[in-house]
Amino acid sequence: MIPRSFSQLDVLSRFAVGAPPEEIWAQATRTFADLGSPTMTLGTAPVGRPHAPTIRSTASDRLLDDYVAAGLHAVDPWMEICAATCDVGIMDFTQGTPARDGDAGTAQVRDLFRDHGYAQTMLVPCAGSVQTAGVVLYAETRDAAASLRRPETLRLLQLAATAFALSYRPGPGAEDDVEMRVIRPAAPLTAREIEVLQWLAAGLKTGQIAHRMALQDVTVTKHLANARRKLGARTREQALVMAVMAGLLSL
Repeated sequence: MIPRSFSQLDVLSRFAVGAPPEEIWAQATRTFADLGSPTMTLGTAPVGRPHAPTIRSTASDRLLDDYVAAGLHAVDPWMEICAATCDVGIMDFTQGTPARDGDAGTAQVRDLFRDHGYAQTMLVPCAGSVQTAGVVLYAETRDAAASLRRPETLRLLQLAATAFALSYRPGPGAEDDVEMRVIRPAAPLTAREIEVLQWLAAGLKTGQIAHRMALQDVTVTKHLANARRKLGARTREQALVMAVMAGLLSL
């Protein structure tokens, strides 16, 4: 069950800009656990090189050892999927057929997770202009799987995964890797664009934002599209996180 006061602003405020990698990792672990997935895996790779990701996980050592021993790290297409789409991919083992299928590597990964007792895995792509990233979330029961698929939970999971992937830099030298975490918009955002993002961060939908700002829905959508373009964001979640990292939004 999500804490009653948990909101998009709560998620954004947990990932402090410039925080040490281990602090960000701890916050991510706590956030995903609060949202119903105490087990998660993060994969990151430079854009254009998805075949050699850096992986860190809270999954059991036995699962990770079996994953490598079976050679799945060489055939699992998850980073290619993250580079190609922003859509969440769900493998629901309780239904017999996963939503993401048709690939030999995917089928082998599906069988491994099922054999380790998981009811569902969820892949949240978080590709950006600098790196390709993806967060895999795990559910052990049908109820937990259903909870993760609820629209309000899914929105928070996508935002948390995006904030995590954009702010966390694993490996040696990550503490000093400030350049990769600095967001510089291609052009200054207008006051209207920033206001729309601020309302979006507060959890309002397009129609609600339009009502608050006395605008038409299409105008709000245009402001969001312009903000995404200037920030270099592929999704609304990325736009929110990047706006926070650029110091444009108040939390």
